[in-house]
Amino acid sequence: TYKKRWNIEQGHKDLREYVEKELTALGFGLFVEKEENRGNTLVSLLGNDKIDTKVIIKRLDSEYNYSVAGGQGEYVGKLMRVGCIGELTKEDIVNLVNAIKTIVSTM
Repeated sequence: TYKKRWNIEQGHKDLREYVEKELTALGFGLFVEKEENRGNTLVSLLGNDKIDTKVIIKRLDSEYNYSVAGGQGEYVGKLMRVGCIGELTKEDIVNLVNAIKTIVSTM
């Protein structure tokens, strides 16, 4: 139904906004700068001189069993993509964000 679909869409938006808020505060940049151009299923985050997305992605997989996609082409090692769709809960996303914070704190 429409109401159920809206609740799902709003939930994805809430998760996306949480990831953006927490990780930009940590120093990540947003690949899609304009709010109106962002989708609610994926957050594309740019690293910088202090934040190596390639290392973060590898450590998320090996130490936390999280799967986060990297960038492609000229963005390999510079970008990571966090999904906010599927049967994810706020707790799942909070745990992922906390793992990223832990990793970044050691860089």
